[in-house]
Amino acid sequence: MRPLLLEMQAFSTYCEKTIIDFNKFGASGMYLVSGKTGSVNTTIFDAIVFALYGKASGENRDNNSLRSLFAADDKKTYVLLEFLLKGEVYKVKRIPSYKVSTRKSPIVAEAELTMPDGSIITKDQEVTRKITEIIGLDKNQFSQMVMIAQGDFLKILIASTNDRKGIFRKVFRTERFNKLQDKIKEDARETEKKMEFLNERHKNLCENIRLEQDLDEMLINDADKADDVCDILNSQNTEDEKQLTVLENIIADLDKKIGEKNQLIGKITEIEEQRKTLLDKRIELPRLKDKLTEAENAYNKAASRESEMSKCKEDRVLL
Repeated sequence: MRPLLLEMQAFSTYCEKTIIDFNKFGASGMYLVSGKTGSVNTTIFDAIVFALYGKASGENRDNNSLRSLFAADDKKTYVLLEFLLKGEVYKVKRIPSYKVSTRKSPIVAEAELTMPDGSIITKDQEVTRKITEIIGLDKNQFSQMVMIAQGDFLKILIASTNDRKGIFRKVFRTERFNKLQDKIKEDARETEKKMEFLNERHKNLCENIRLEQDLDEMLINDADKADDVCDILNSQNTEDEKQLTVLENIIADLDKKIGEKNQLIGKITEIEEQRKTLLDKRIELPRLKDKLTEAENAYNKAASRESEMSKCKEDRVLL
């Protein structure tokens, strides 16, 4: 996501209409906002985040304080942001809710998102939902990963494991893997319950077979009844053994499926760990780049001094 143009009016410290054309700063998507300590620099961050999500960038600023205190009543407060994402241009405009002295009722908050195909989405919550879907991050995750507000830069580094996992899933769009993993785990739990039931049936059938064998022995002395009872029991025993074979086959099949799903869960977990490691390295990259820049500056200074010393030696030789 790269901002192309930001337009503000009567917004925080920017009373007059102010336009920042990011295209003038190149297409790298990396910009430095510098200046004396104060709210002017942070206002630019507030405006971008407000345009996207309808809220200011930091936790210490709320929407009721977004209108400029120096704006005339007839000057409308708004923020307009154009940004580029995956080669397509989006335009979002928001008006915060605020009060003016010449009106009894407050100005109602408005939001409008123009899609690349020209279609328009309105209503505050609908625009926020669509922006979150397009960028793949909600407001808090955007502030932690893309535009870190003043005083909030440590949050991503000290976030809890669960919070960081949620951020990583959003950044790498791995929610589908997480849902698949949960589904497999749920299927595995259901399979285990079925296995417990089948094992209990298996146990009961074995006990019935043993009981029938005992009855055979008890009736062996009564020849008249023994033959009839044996026929019945043998018939029942044959049927039970068939059911037992079927149950054993079902259990074997369920064992195989559980093994396959456990292997899949292991692979998904491994992918999650690899993605987490990758993002950790991405977080570390800016610090390494800073070190590289410092090393290059030190090298350039050393080379410059060496050149000056060589020139001084040549001057002495000439003298």
